[in-house]
Amino acid sequence: MKELLSIMNVESKSPEKEWVSHPRKCPICDTSYGGNCIAAYSLPQYSQYGNNIENYLLYVLYHCNYCNKLFLSIYNKGRFSEKGYQLEISVPREYHSIDLPESIRALSPMFEETYNDAYEAECHGLNTVCGLGYRKALEFLVKDYLIYKEPNEADKIAKMPLNAAIQQKIDDKKIKVLAERCAWLGNDEAHYVRKHEEYNVSDLKDFLNAITSYINTELLVEKAYKIERK
Repeated sequence: MKELLSIMNVESKSPEKEWVSHPRKCPICDTSYGGNCIAAYSLPQYSQYGNNIENYLLYVLYHCNYCNKLFLSIYNKGRFSEKGYQLEISVPREYHSIDLPESIRALSPMFEETYNDAYEAECHGLNTVCGLGYRKALEFLVKDYLIYKEPNEADKIAKMPLNAAIQQKIDDKKIKVLAERCAWLGNDEAHYVRKHEEYNVSDLKDFLNAITSYINTELLVEKAYKIERK
């Protein structure tokens, strides 16, 4: 969600207003953000050789209503960008391991471990590697889910490329679409050229969390079917 911020340009000392997307979560308590902006400052960034402005950095101080703490979000905007300010990082990041559903932990212990490793990397600002971790976590989750569904095909599924496993083995349309898109964004984290520039690690995580939720629901429904009325 975007909000209209009153921004002070540090160099020109002039105020300006711009619509900026606030962070989805507080980096300290990891709760969905529902606070308010305390202050916002912008700074032009010049080329190394010359006086040409290359981009603008925006520093926004936020207050989280949930944990009652302040955090700083840093945004970047290209000089001629039409997208506006894009969120780069929020600090300080405090690491809290993600408590995944019991059924997911039992289904894929390596997914739990890899997901939390990626999340810890993200919390420490290692933005160039955490996306790769989430992509690896996706592969563990998808393949362990498919092996659970088809235990006799375990060897074959384990050796399949992720995209082939998604396209050939996943029956649920929603899980298939999410897994496919999640893999696309995950691959962008590994390649020199990004094919989906308008999406980032946050979108990758959202899709991965949605897949986890759908699979968890399916496992719970299976568990419910096993209960006999007494």
